[in-house]
Amino acid sequence: VTWTSLINGYILNKDLVSARRFFDLSPERDVVLWNTMVSGYTEMGNVMEARSLFDRMPFRDVMSWNTVLEGYANIG
Repeated sequence: VTWTSLINGYILNKDLVSARRFFDLSPERDVVLWNTMVSGYTEMGNVMEARSLFDRMPFRDVMSWNTVLEGYANIG
């Protein structure tokens, strides 16, 4: 939970560079952490990077799919 909170804080401050740095450093990445990072990219309009992470996810849940689909819907 701590890593997710830290990364989410950077995303809320629109600092995706720092969010990604800590995501890459995190010792364990559960689906919630992956979804947080994917959501951050889609919220900032970077759907290609969101999709790149989505494609690398070892496990996807409904939130994962909804986040990526919402990103594509927002860009038309």
